[in-house]
Amino acid sequence: MKLRERLQWSKQRTYLLASPLIALLSLAFSFVYSRDLGPQNRGVLGVIFLANVLFTAIALGGLNLTFRSHQTPIDSNSHGAAFCVLSGVGALSGAIFVFVLSSIYSLFKSQVPSNLLFMAACYALISIALNQSFQILLSINLIGVRWKLDLFAVFLQLVLYFSLDGISAFSTAVNVLLSFIFSYIVNLLITLVFLSTKSSFKISSIKVRVMVRELVSSSRNNFRYAALMGVLDRVDRLIVLVLFPTATFGFYAFTTGLMTSTRFFPESISAMVVAGKFKKVESHVHLSNTFQRILILVGSLLFGIISYKMTIFTFKTAELISITVPILFAFSEILRGAFVTRLSFEIGKYESSLPTKAASLTLILFIALSLITFDTFGLTAVPLVLGISYATTMTIYKILKMPNTTRDKRD
Repeated sequence: MKLRERLQWSKQRTYLLASPLIALLSLAFSFVYSRDLGPQNRGVLGVIFLANVLFTAIALGGLNLTFRSHQTPIDSNSHGAAFCVLSGVGALSGAIFVFVLSSIYSLFKSQVPSNLLFMAACYALISIALNQSFQILLSINLIGVRWKLDLFAVFLQLVLYFSLDGISAFSTAVNVLLSFIFSYIVNLLITLVFLSTKSSFKISSIKVRVMVRELVSSSRNNFRYAALMGVLDRVDRLIVLVLFPTATFGFYAFTTGLMTSTRFFPESISAMVVAGKFKKVESHVHLSNTFQRILILVGSLLFGIISYKMTIFTFKTAELISITVPILFAFSEILRGAFVTRLSFEIGKYESSLPTKAASLTLILFIALSLITFDTFGLTAVPLVLGISYATTMTIYKILKMPNTTRDKRD
């Protein structure tokens, strides 16, 4: 048993160690194509990415949480067919959603070429399908396969983009989406072939309707939490997208994207916690002592300045964004990491309504305070209010002071 636990820890530790490399390569790719696109076209592409992740988080986030966490009576083997059916419907719906939302944006905000709209729908279909297949890998504890495929996908995207840049007659934005689509198709095929050979995961068509209803019913609470967190994680971009020009949104999406790329760490931990791993991590996420608080402030300052400098270097201008925006966003992002990690320990508890309540309060605070402060602070109000909202919610619900173990509860 001890040997087995050490081997499991090794796979999880490797997954976490590989994540920074994957994030770094993704950042390199983002830097390359953002520089080629410019702020205006980067903003248009950002709309497509935003619509895709919003749909995935809102429509499928709760389903994925339930399937990964093995909440009774959900089991990856018996409910595998139901999960695949719902995922297939989700992928098709997501493609339609991204196409419609991008078309609306093209009509009322900034024109998007018809071929790019078509590519956006294809991108959404394949990326959602791949994401759902990765949920299966996490559910049956194939963490090592997941990070290797992630790394391979980013490497393939870089190769494809530079190859298309020399031979393709399409626009840069289309080339970017083609690079994503082809790399995702390759990874999806590899994943499906791999899963078909695993005896631990066999899809059965028996009683699929019953299993679909059971899976949806068991996901009800998680649907609410995942939808709220999906909106909360992107609501700042939605506000910037609606209230500011496309070029400003392109700047904001790039500079904040540099920082949200570090979400691999809290989200990797959260995903494994939900699946029943890494329970010991809970006792280390407090941010309660003076050293940790100083570290947060210094880290926010450095991370924000680095992101700002990289944004200026990429787009060759600093007219559309203030340095205070990335610094404040970095601060809010650190608070979000603690927020998500701590609440992940409550997701597996049917009786716990804390995740939903905390996400709801944070979202309400952010929207209300944004409306109040927007005229005074402009774009700076968005990350400022986001940090205040996370801090207020964690204070009210004492999220960072929740008991970690049975011994803590007794004390």
